[in-house]
Amino acid sequence: MLDQPEKLPSLSQIATDIKATSENLYAHAYDHIHKASTSELVAEGVGVAATAASLYFLKKLPGGNAARTVKEAFTAPEDLLAELGAKKLPANSSKSGVDLQYKISSDNATRKVTVHLPPNFAPDKPTSVYYLLDGVQTNNPAGNMLGINGWAKTADTHNLVAVNVEQSEKSKLTAFGMDLPKSIFGKPNPSVTSWSFDHGILNKTAGIDDVQSFEAIHTRIQNSMSVKSNNLVAFSDGGTLANQLAATMPEGSIHGVANIASTVMIDAPAIKPGIKGFFVNSMHDPTIPIDGGPGPKLTKWLPKVGHGNILKSLPEQQEIRFAEANDLPLTPKVTDTPVYVQKEYGVSESDNAKVIAFKLKKGGHTWPGRDTGEGTSTSFTNANGDTVSHTEFPTNDKIVQFFESGRSIARSLAH
Repeated sequence: MLDQPEKLPSLSQIATDIKATSENLYAHAYDHIHKASTSELVAEGVGVAATAASLYFLKKLPGGNAARTVKEAFTAPEDLLAELGAKKLPANSSKSGVDLQYKISSDNATRKVTVHLPPNFAPDKPTSVYYLLDGVQTNNPAGNMLGINGWAKTADTHNLVAVNVEQSEKSKLTAFGMDLPKSIFGKPNPSVTSWSFDHGILNKTAGIDDVQSFEAIHTRIQNSMSVKSNNLVAFSDGGTLANQLAATMPEGSIHGVANIASTVMIDAPAIKPGIKGFFVNSMHDPTIPIDGGPGPKLTKWLPKVGHGNILKSLPEQQEIRFAEANDLPLTPKVTDTPVYVQKEYGVSESDNAKVIAFKLKKGGHTWPGRDTGEGTSTSFTNANGDTVSHTEFPTNDKIVQFFESGRSIARSLAH
């Protein structure tokens, strides 16, 4: 970590000085620090204070890596982050989205939560909230959903609040209940974290309960802003958690679930009524095969090391369970295109679908159609070498359009 200056001018003084800075420089500096924040910056107003800090370091450390310097200086460690829900979310009067980092203390563990506020956000104005649940992670990286999968950009475009929830570092991949060795064949073994709950792809970690933790996060978000709707957007193992939450949380607390490259276990509990469902799976996914069970890559090893839940995996049961929960006929309208097969479940053909499922004809175990970030496909996750482009399938936009239009549920129409 680079040494910080002995004494920084007050944030209020920096904020005053920056007023003369052009809007373009403001945006450029803000991008440099990737919207880093601490409880102090939040109190002063993240947009102005963080940008001012970036400009200060650019001036004081010529030739240095200003982005890295500011991140190291101003991104608070977990024990310094403000507790989520301690007070109302601040308004964001800037023309850029803002990331606020919080922590949530629950079930003997602490998790980091990043709340992305769109431009011109006001806590008293009803806004839809999209909770982001990533899959199994290596070395607990943050930002995959907001950054690589494009949800910060999507939130800004559609005026949504995006809440990225990280896994507990205590919830690690094990082999027969034992921690994996620190090195394998002389090479460092990355720390692999996962969600911990019943009916997930991996076994539940003793003492860690992500259902309980999410309920606490959900409650605190409701208390810190005016919420229009609550939606879960998840990838891979995050989708199994989303399904569990849709089955166990109080009726009416979740309005929509969008699962990408995910599944449901055959013994998972029934979904609560009134929740819209959006599901995307690839015919060529080598990790979560659409026909069920473990795949030829990665997941084939899970039963061998004591994680047998994958043997109960049935991806296409997701749409059936959500349709049944909303009393929908199990005779969907089917549309076949060169890129995907689409199935829509509604009360009638003239009714807006309440459950929709896409079976992609190409692509692998990855987020299809993302137009930002690197690593959209790898030889490890992509079975047939093809990817689904943003033009072919803009996943995020499709999810938002589906959830934000025709919010009335099929159950209320049918009864």
